[in-house]
Amino acid sequence: MEQSQRLTAIIERENNLYVSRCPELDIASQGASIEEARTNLIDALTLFFEVAGEEEIRRRMPNVEFVSNVEALEETKRFFALAERFRAATDETESERLGEELGQIIFRG
Repeated sequence: MEQSQRLTAIIERENNLYVSRCPELDIASQGASIEEARTNLIDALTLFFEVAGEEEIRRRMPNVEFVSNVEALEETKRFFALAERFRAATDETESERLGEELGQIIFRG
């Protein structure tokens, strides 16, 4: 059974950088552009879910039931495969298409 949790990404401009944060998990990152700040936040969130123990996840998100961290990583693996293709894309049309796919994963409703 696949589990998903909708998380908030808040991106604000601070001087010449964009700061991104996920208030539900108290995780933040930054980037030179909105897209870079969002990508860096996703990287930080993914790393958190890869290394955090179940106790830490439950502490930060007490109302969420986790069957297994491994289940959550399947979507993460799909995301990172797309992200790598996005970063390597040289064609603008391909970059836009991959960016839209990534956005659907991140901000699915």
